[in-house]
Amino acid sequence: MPTKSLLTSTFVLLVFLSAQVQGAWSDKTAGLTWLEFQSSRDLGTIAQHLFVRQDQLGRVYVGGAGLLVYDGQSWVNHSIGGAQVVRTMQYGEDGRLWVGALNEIGFLTEPTIGKFEYHSLLPHLPESERQVGLIWGCGLVGPNVYFTGKEKLYRWDGTTMRTWSFPGQSRLFPISLGQETWFHHRETGL
Repeated sequence: MPTKSLLTSTFVLLVFLSAQVQGAWSDKTAGLTWLEFQSSRDLGTIAQHLFVRQDQLGRVYVGGAGLLVYDGQSWVNHSIGGAQVVRTMQYGEDGRLWVGALNEIGFLTEPTIGKFEYHSLLPHLPESERQVGLIWGCGLVGPNVYFTGKEKLYRWDGTTMRTWSFPGQSRLFPISLGQETWFHHRETGL
């Protein structure tokens, strides 16, 4: 038969364990996604931020006045040519980051981790068409990259740029459905 001190020790241990379990279950935040607030001051800019993406390394990308990259410790702003507003970004399978901005389309490469180099595609357009305006979307279809402007669709196939005009009463609206990118033209449809 167990001694009185062994029974007392067992009882105290059970009470202690039940208190620990009760404490975990009464925590209303248990299981919720962890949230961290980053102010404009933390980002180093007061510009409007238009998208947020995360890469396979866990880094966070924010489009605004340049492309802001957060590695978990600090923010670094990478300029996108002369663009003031970076509006869209897509990851390419080749490691490139395709970006569209105000009067700028192109891609970033990362020769070494954290060092990005921007490559503009504007020189591949006729000089009279290099003011592309605001680029609203970017999508990859096989080896081709499409950029959606206000009334034009731009396609880069790796060597040449091709454009299609879609004049209308409003701008083109890019839409992403899973891995597919579509756009809507009010006058002709999806």
